[in-house]
Amino acid sequence: KMNQSLSRSLFTLTLAFLTVVPFSCKKDNHIPVDDAEQAASPDMLVNWIKNSLIFSRNARMNEAEVSRVMAYTGIAYYEGYASGIEGSRSLQGQLTDLEDLPAPSTNSNYNWGVVATTATYKMLLYLFKEESSSIRSAIISQHNSNLDEYYFYGVSESRMDLSTNYGETLGSALVDWAKADGISEYGNCGDTLAYPENQWQRTHPRELAPVEPCWGNMRPFTYSQAETDLTCLPASSIPYSTDTASFYFDAAKEVLLAQIELTDQHLEDAVFWNDGIFSYKAAGHSIHQLVDIVEQHDMDASEAAVEFARLGIACADVYISAWKMKYDEKPMRPITYIRDNIEINYEGPVESPAHPEFPCSNALVGYATAQIFTNSFGN
Repeated sequence: KMNQSLSRSLFTLTLAFLTVVPFSCKKDNHIPVDDAEQAASPDMLVNWIKNSLIFSRNARMNEAEVSRVMAYTGIAYYEGYASGIEGSRSLQGQLTDLEDLPAPSTNSNYNWGVVATTATYKMLLYLFKEESSSIRSAIISQHNSNLDEYYFYGVSESRMDLSTNYGETLGSALVDWAKADGISEYGNCGDTLAYPENQWQRTHPRELAPVEPCWGNMRPFTYSQAETDLTCLPASSIPYSTDTASFYFDAAKEVLLAQIELTDQHLEDAVFWNDGIFSYKAAGHSIHQLVDIVEQHDMDASEAAVEFARLGIACADVYISAWKMKYDEKPMRPITYIRDNIEINYEGPVESPAHPEFPCSNALVGYATAQIFTNSFGN
């Protein structure tokens, strides 16, 4: 119930902020020749998304970093394509500090698909600027392949140049906005935590350093840092106690007893969602679910652009808000408490992640995804 309360507070804000467009469900997989309004394919966006997840996995990004990549990738594509979506609005003025984006010329005949793919390309080069040359080469190759497809379907060279130039200008402005979200100060800030006995400890067996202890100070997308405490209600985790009659002790026993009753299906699910080094992380799982929906239900390019932006933003704000609360309160992991107070040789079915226990980011991402999908597609 506490997790639901936290996520409802956040996603009331998230769902309210993004003014988009009523959806149709027409197929738009082929690029129309010389059509300025709808010259894009959902396949291109899906490929950008899929490859971004692969790049994130190969770069061994942690779950918070993956959520950031997904948000900015979706935003860049949506912002580039928004003018080609009837009735849509720019995210400028809707997302925190996103102002003064370069406007397209009213007298120019852009191909909005080219603008979108170029803005996305610029954003991904920034997001993976410190990664291997093979990742950056793959980003460049995908962009060139996308442009070749537009040439193949008959977009003129002059219109292509006009659209790529504007896409690069827009992408650069979005990159400047992304750079100012606090990543240089708060991303991988190192271990500055104190370790009192009643709070989170580095967990057995590897006792890894905390994951992104400063991430909660990053700039949120749909609210301000000043509103974080309103969104993430303080002191809502279970008060620590070693008293055998306490709620905390009972909660730890519940974990211990639940493990005894695990079925093979439970264990299979736990391994699937465990998200080790080479995985898509919780946000990536949700993004992949959206990929499945786009591909299975023949969404058009406009709808796909809206949905990936909306879901990416939601997942990113989950991690900022959840990490803020995790490291403000630093609740202990069950394995630590159980080994210290109940069963010294206790081993969990999967290794505990290296961050405080509450709130559960997987639960929040799952709840957020359900809200986004229900809002867009119905029950």
